[in-house]
Amino acid sequence: MDELRKPNVRLVGRAGRKSSAEEKLTEISSRAHAEDQYRTASERRAEGKALRENVPRETHAGWKPPKDRRDPVDLLRAYTRLCAWALARAHARSGDAAMISGYMGSSEAFDEAIGEFAVEYADQNQRDYRAFVRAVREERVKALVES
Repeated sequence: MDELRKPNVRLVGRAGRKSSAEEKLTEISSRAHAEDQYRTASERRAEGKALRENVPRETHAGWKPPKDRRDPVDLLRAYTRLCAWALARAHARSGDAAMISGYMGSSEAFDEAIGEFAVEYADQNQRDYRAFVRAVREERVKALVES
């Protein structure tokens, strides 16, 4: 049963050999498991802390991105452009004017509603922009100007 509970951890030094930290970790872990199979949460936490303190930082695995890896920001920009293109295309193909006009009929209610919406939308856009400029001036928002 104790064999099942031992941690399956292998620390390898830079040259591919066992490190002294691995030996220390195995010793501490084996002793803790042998002493008490039913430890409390605080005991397990203390054991974990002791194990972490005995593993030098230089033995932690490092990660280096592949040399041919694309810049994540460039990928995000490309993805954004594709989404914008797909959205614009979907909206541009939402119907032709003659078909919509036939559906709407001859009433001026729709024309007035669209006109009112456009004016309110423009007003809201202007309010949002003023709030944005104010936030930049008050340094609540950082804005970068591209040249």
